[in-house]
Amino acid sequence: MTTLTGTEKQIAWANDIRAKMIESLKTFRAEWLNAYRNNTEAQDKVNSQCDEIETVFESMIETKDAKWFIDYRDCDWNIRHSRLWPVIVAEVQKARSAK
Repeated sequence: MTTLTGTEKQIAWANDIRAKMIESLKTFRAEWLNAYRNNTEAQDKVNSQCDEIETVFESMIETKDAKWFIDYRDCDWNIRHSRLWPVIVAEVQKARSAK
């Protein structure tokens, strides 16, 4: 994982948050795949969802700014339809395109 930037306190806090976010995202992905693995009609949706999850996951690993994790610490990573999900996906894509 990328080393975070920020104050010493921000970095310590963000490392904790990032670990929890990544674990929650992995759990969510596994639950999502398990729930729909036998539903052939939903495969396009499942694949699209997994692509979004993978994009967010990769970005979390690459994100350097401790503040980003602190800002999104209250997001419920287990609820895909959270009103924050589209915002987070957009932020991740914006951050990736700025590289």
